[in-house]
Amino acid sequence: MTKTGISAAGELTLRGMARLANVDLETAAFVVVGRKTKSETEYPAQWTGKGPQLEVSGRIPLKALDIAGDNLADVYFVGRGSRRETRTRVAWDRGVAHWLPYPTKLGNLSLKRKDS
Repeated sequence: MTKTGISAAGELTLRGMARLANVDLETAAFVVVGRKTKSETEYPAQWTGKGPQLEVSGRIPLKALDIAGDNLADVYFVGRGSRRETRTRVAWDRGVAHWLPYPTKLGNLSLKRKDS
């Protein structure tokens, strides 16, 4: 994803490019998968363009995200159409992600250096 953020309402916002081979896109979603439980929660995605490369965006409400038994989860972009599904792991540019947001005990937004 080229742009990732957390809104004041507690939503993870995602925007970037997706490559879809051999899929005439009909629906799209971001899917959060618990690493241990493999449970999946799906959130709708929007897209612009047509063809193999699309600009996609979506929101994941972190407050509603509840994966019992998991402390880690992975995010995928899923495109469906033409009786096919393509699933791509969402990645970001690690070179620019030096600071990560986290909520304090009082609910304030703070930043933490990635390697600390």
